[in-house]
Order: sequence, then structure tokens, then C-alpha cells
Amino acid sequence: MSHGVAGVWFNHGTVNVTRNLIVDNVWAAWGDRSNMTLRDNNMFGNDRGVENGDDSTTIDARYNWWGAANGPSGQGSGDGDPAGDNVVFDPWLDRPVVFNEDPTIRVLEPDGRNDTVDDRFVIRWNATDPDGDAVSVSLYWDGDDVPRGGHLIADGLPAAGSYEWDVSGLEEGEYHVMGIAEDDRGGVGSAYGDGPVTVDHPPSITVLDPPSGDHDADANYTIRWETANASADSTIDIYRDDDTDPSEGLEPVETGLGDNGSYEWDLSSIGEGYYYVYCVVREGDRQAGAYSDGRVHIVHGNGSGGHPPWIEVLEPDGEGDRADRSYTVRWEAGDDDGDTLTIALYYDTDTNPSEGTTLIASGLGNTGSHRWNTTGVDEGEYYIYAIVDDGNGSQATDYSPGTVRVEHGGGPENHPPALEVIEPDGDNDRADRSYTIRWNATDQDGDTIIMSLYYDEDTDAGSGRTLIASGLGNTGSYAWDTSGVPEGAYYIHAIVDDGNGSSTSDYSPGRVTITHPGEGENHDPRVTIERPADRSTVSGTVTVSGRASDEDGNDNIVSVRVRIGDGNWVEAEGTTDWTFSWDTTGWPNGPVTVRVMAEDSEGATGTDRITVTVENPTDPPWIRILSPLDSDTVGGTVVIGGTAGGGADLDWVTVAVDGM
Repeated sequence: MSHGVAGVWFNHGTVNVTRNLIVDNVWAAWGDRSNMTLRDNNMFGNDRGVENGDDSTTIDARYNWWGAANGPSGQGSGDGDPAGDNVVFDPWLDRPVVFNEDPTIRVLEPDGRNDTVDDRFVIRWNATDPDGDAVSVSLYWDGDDVPRGGHLIADGLPAAGSYEWDVSGLEEGEYHVMGIAEDDRGGVGSAYGDGPVTVDHPPSITVLDPPSGDHDADANYTIRWETANASADSTIDIYRDDDTDPSEGLEPVETGLGDNGSYEWDLSSIGEGYYYVYCVVREGDRQAGAYSDGRVHIVHGNGSGGHPPWIEVLEPDGEGDRADRSYTVRWEAGDDDGDTLTIALYYDTDTNPSEGTTLIASGLGNTGSHRWNTTGVDEGEYYIYAIVDDGNGSQATDYSPGTVRVEHGGGPENHPPALEVIEPDGDNDRADRSYTIRWNATDQDGDTIIMSLYYDEDTDAGSGRTLIASGLGNTGSYAWDTSGVPEGAYYIHAIVDDGNGSSTSDYSPGRVTITHPGEGENHDPRVTIERPADRSTVSGTVTVSGRASDEDGNDNIVSVRVRIGDGNWVEAEGTTDWTFSWDTTGWPNGPVTVRVMAEDSEGATGTDRITVTVENPTDPPWIRILSPLDSDTVGGTVVIGGTAGGGADLDWVTVAVDGM
């Protein structure tokens, strides 16, 4: 504030003027009928200093530098700028206020030139401080270059450097990066990069079937795949190949298919041999391809009616099966020739089909279950009769081991339970002796639900699966003893039953790989998260801790790392007993997955994970002290007053005085 009539001119009101340089004006400050307070200002070289144009008010000009160590002139006795009537100036500062200048920062990357990425982008920056103060940098992203609503990328970074930003979890679009530099005296500077980062996730594809190994087939084989980041109008091309080099030898199976996840491959005209499957997803001018892990072994002569199909009706089993409006029939069926099966279901009062059966549904796929609408079925006890047809002239039949009792009591409709298998999700899921399966199951009717777990090489319940355990409570997890399970990669198939005739099934999103190291071979380390508890609610700063061990010797464990949500892996403190401090306030409220990975000296890893719910106040509390003022001299009884707000659950304020 310089070279004006007045550095500060204020009438009729209240104003606080702090930490300013006020020089070479007629007046440093002029007030008329105002409640003016000046603090920590440097005022010198002004002709008239501070003057009050109203005898009824007082200007509080204490704790300012007037240009001389002995204070102001005028009403004062010093050599500094004059203080006028009704101006309180004592005590004054005997030396100038040293102002802290804010740091500056420049975001070097992104710079708007070819900054298009799929999964990771390296941010670069440089920050400086004119006072030479230490500087800490935080990085944020948002959808524009207006500093509001930013999302934290990382904080506590050095003044200059680079950071690898994981954008794999962001939707496609443009994202601006803002850097904030803060010095150790509270000075702050910020800047955006010169251009946005464009996140573009190209489509990708994974061939699920055939899985690893060789799989015999004669007449047909079901190819399965899954895509990521593919639009609804993407198409799938399928090829066969005797090796995994797509540059030569590809033979088309079918092209231009919709992305429905499976294709029934007719093998009748294909020569015998071993073939990999190569799938390509196309989306406009973008495409991606992948080979299957295993091969289809085409052998003609043992299919097309060579082997009959088989079927076993599992439910009802007669153990309290009742229904009013609906009931879920369950079965297992298969065919050694790989033929496509169709199912027909009937209900019967006995187990003699020649004496009459009533059709429930026909032409069903081999899904393993069917929800039967029993609203129009007469009350009574009924067996279920099933017929499986392989489409090549062979059939098989079976009756259920028990009956379901249909009773129409007019009560509320029974709803099927909901189920989601969460683990394994395919993210480094490995096991030798044990593996923890995780799921989430609910029932809107409040029924007590029972779990059954199976492992399977594919996601076709009718093509063969192996029971892990049945009759389990809805605990959300199960420690599976894998010591006797053959080596391989397996999906988990879960079935939840509500005890009232309704059940739901689900496959895990990924597979767990079972390996059993031989004598002298390296074993995967084991690691567990002991706290916080799975499915618990957390807030503030949380200590994540647990234990790790290695069958080859605990000294073999070289690191334990923790990953919060989709963030980076970060080193924990310790190995066999490890801890990690997590500030949850940087995460949005809601469920967050916490992962831990232990690594041994041979590079083998073991993992564990939990899901917790972050629940922090969305409006943090704040407080301001209004009296006494900073640097006031007090004595006797002092009233400390102020104001506080924010926080939906603000209940109390604590006052502490140093030295008391």
C-alpha cells in the first residue's frame, strides 16, 4: 500500500488490517466512525501516520512498526510516523515485521502435448521459495483447471521431482493436474499443468476357455472370453492356431461376433490336432488380442452320441423344502463329449414317470438351477423329474432325492437371497496349503441363509465342479484347506440357500492358483491382516497391522507392502510383525479394500486383504479464539471466548493454557 492519499481509508464499520507494508502515503491509515484494528504492519514514510476523524471511537494500532525502534511521533514520543488523537499505539514493535513470501510451483508435466495414457502417467514439477524455506508439494486432479473439488493424488512430496500416477481406475476423459507448494511457515502457492492428461483405456480381452492344459473335444467346444473397456458396439474375432505367434498360421473360426462372452465352436469339419484359441476385440480403429492359456485337443470318433450325458437333481432333497410362490430347483449335468445340453424339468407325486408328470420348463440351458413359479401349483408334496438331452440322440434322467411341499398360505412373497463372491478376484491369488474365500450374501426377507462352496476349472456349473464345504453359515469368509487340492487355477462357485425354496449362485470374478512346492523348493510366504477387522468401520488415522511368516524361515521375508484401494503399494514397518499408518481422511467415505503383500528373497509372494468402511465427518470442526487477542497482556481473571462450528457431531470444546 503505497503512494496514495491513504494506505487504508475506512468509515462506518469494523475492519482488521494485518501484515501489510504501508509506505509513502499522505496517511498510513484514516478512520472515521470505524472500529479499526491494525496489527503487525510495517508503516513508515507516511506524512500523517494514523489519524482518527471521530472523537467517539478509538483506533487500535498496537503492535505495529512505525519506522523507528522508539515508536511513533505525534502523540507518541518516538521518531516514527505520527500517531494522531484517539489512536492506541503502545506497545509498538521495535523492529520491522518479517513477511513470509509464498513459494511458487510449476507443473512441468502434463504440458498438453501427447499426454494420453491408459494406466500410468508421470507427473513432473518444480517448486521454489524466495525465502529459502523448506517446501512440501501435494498433487491433485480435477475435471477442469478451476481450483475447486480437487482429488488428492499424493502429498508430502519434495520441492522438485516426479510421481507415477496410477490412472487405471479413472474413467476415460481429460484430467487437469494441480500442484500445491507449502512452506514451513504456512505460505502456499499453486499452479496447474499447461494441459490435461487424457485417460484413454483401450479395449482388452482375456480368453477364459480353453484354460491351461489340453481339453479333449469332438463335435463342439465352448470358447469363453471376457473383455475390459470395450463398448457395446465392439466385435469379437476368433481364430485357431497351432502356436502362440499371431503373425502367421491364424485360421478364422468366426469373425464379427457380438461381445457376449462365449461362442459354441463347431468342430465337426476341423482336423484332429491341438489348437490354441486367439481372440481379438475390435472397437473402431482400436483392437487387442490374446491367446488362450490352454489348447483344444480335437479327437473325432468319441462324440456326437458316443457318450450319453448325465444328470443329478440336487434340490429338493427333502430336508424341509417348502414353497408358496416359487422354488429353486438345482441340478448338476455333464457330457463327456462336450455336447451342448438342454434340460427339461417336471414335477411328480411319485418317482414313476410312466404314471404322469407335469412340465415345469423345457429347453433350459445347463445353468445348474431354475426358479420354478409355484403360484398355480396345487398344494402337495412333489418330486422333481429332470431330462437332459445332448442334441445327438442321447438322454439321461433323474428324480430328486426328496420332495418339496407346496403350501399356499397367503403370506408375503419369498425373495431369493443375493450373493456376490468377492475373492478370489484374480489379483495375485495364490495358495499352497490354505486360501480364504470371501463373499457377500444377504436376504431381504431376513431368512437364515446357508452357504455351499465349490471349486471349478471354468464358470460352467454343469461341466464339473468339486465340493469344498456345505452347510456353512453366512460368515462372509471361509478358510479353505487346499493342501490336498491338485495344482491348477480354479474359480470358486458359491450357492446360497434361504431355507424357503430359493437359492442363488455366483462364480468368483477371478481364479486362485494352487501350487504345492516340492521338497527343497521355495514356499510362498504367508501374511495376514489382524487389524482393523474385516468389514469394520474406520475413521481418522488407522494403524493397519498383522503378521507374516515363511515356511522356509521368517528371515527369508524381505518386505511387507500395503495397498489402500487402487493406490500404490507402500512399504510397511517391519516384516513378521508389521504395521502401516493410514490417514483415512484422504479417502471418500464408503467401502475401501486394504491389501497386504509379503515377499521373500526368492520373489515369491503371499497376500491377504480386507474390506473396511471409511466414515469421516464430511464437515470438519473449526474453532477461532476471539478474546483475548494474540499478544495481549492479561492479568487477574480472564474470560477466554471464541466461536466454533462445523462437524455434524460437534459436542464440546476443550481449552488448554500452556504452563497451567
